Amino acid sequence: MTQQIPLDSRNRAEEIDRNDDTREIAADLAYLRTVMVNVVFFGLPNAGDRKWVLIDAGIMGAKTAIKSAAEKRFGADARPAAIILTHGHFDHVGALEGLVGDPVAVLSRSPFCGTLQGTRAGHASVTR
Repeated sequence: MTQQIPLDSRNRAEEIDRNDDTREIAADLAYLRTVMVNVVFFGLPNAGDRKWVLIDAGIMGAKTAIKSAAEKRFGADARPAAIILTHGHFDHVGALEGLVGDPVAVLSRSPFCGTLQGTRAGHASVTR
């Protein structure tokens, strides 16, 4: 079993509530807490279309929350330049299909994710 190492509050990044549904931990890094997993937004606020990256795609049903937070953080109709999947578990790829309606690079090292994109999210390109 994996053992967690406790962190003292002095070792944690300060989180800023930006009133955009995300918690900012650096000027260009924020996360959205969903039911059981966080998704991460990398890019400066108001960056615009294709000027930011989404890290993980959350669980199925999280698409609306992710798109809403992205719009509030980066601007109306701001699509990601890429989506990085840390791994292929259901809680990290669940909303992927709904997030790749436009061509976008999906970066993954998991064979499961490559299969998923190839069959369910055909608009995505897979880079390993």
